[in-house]
Amino acid sequence: SDIVSKLVRYGSVSDKALGFVRSLLARIPERAAKAAARAVEQAAAAPVPVTDARIVIEGEVLSKKVVEGRFGSVLKMLVKTDVGTKLWGTIPAAISPEKGDRVKLVAKVEPSKDDPKFGFFSRPAQAVIVTASLPVAA
Repeated sequence: SDIVSKLVRYGSVSDKALGFVRSLLARIPERAAKAAARAVEQAAAAPVPVTDARIVIEGEVLSKKVVEGRFGSVLKMLVKTDVGTKLWGTIPAAISPEKGDRVKLVAKVEPSKDDPKFGFFSRPAQAVIVTASLPVAA
């Protein structure tokens, strides 16, 4: 919308903005296929285990983010396990994973109220990076 408003206001946009719009337009045909693939992946995912015990969590780091909370800034990550479950929780101080790294830790899990295949982990311990992702060439 920002690019369109600049086009209307100034009558033109930069080459970089034009390239960005072209890349967005090129993604439109892929959108339905990506949505279908996500739906299949979500349907195949196992539900988050319901237990009071700590469990072993192993999976790929999909993202990480700094979250402001009551006790200051906390670094959190989203982990996708081998069975498709996605878990969100605090990154233990013992590791510093990047997106794409494979991690293993022991933590307490709790399913989300809205989605049984998404949950939260807390009190992580014994964390290790199993496999680091390959660095991206600059």
